[in-house]
Amino acid sequence: RRVHGNEINEQITNRESKISELNSRIIEFQKKAFLSDNQEISFNLMKERYENSRLEDQKLIRSLEDQVTSKSDQISQLKREYSQKENEYKEQIEEEKIKKLKLDQNLKHLSSNRSDKFG
Repeated sequence: RRVHGNEINEQITNRESKISELNSRIIEFQKKAFLSDNQEISFNLMKERYENSRLEDQKLIRSLEDQVTSKSDQISQLKREYSQKENEYKEQIEEEKIKKLKLDQNLKHLSSNRSDKFG
């Protein structure tokens, strides 16, 4: 009977050992699952930061594009204004040339009249 009892005790010990080993494996898998969850959470946070950063970059790019467009429009407006002013000044120069020419002719006329009178 004792031999039979020893075998049963040995089988119980083997089963306890097997249970303990399986429990250790469960704990290892739980650790790995926990680490995987942490990695997934970290990855999702990084992904979210990246997407937010991309959105910020896109906003900045749109803002800069708007500024460039605005400056370009301002430059075009200034060019139109300068061109208009330049044309106005050219017209004034032509008017002044005509006035000067008339004055020159008046002066010649006067001096020729003088030379006629005194000549």
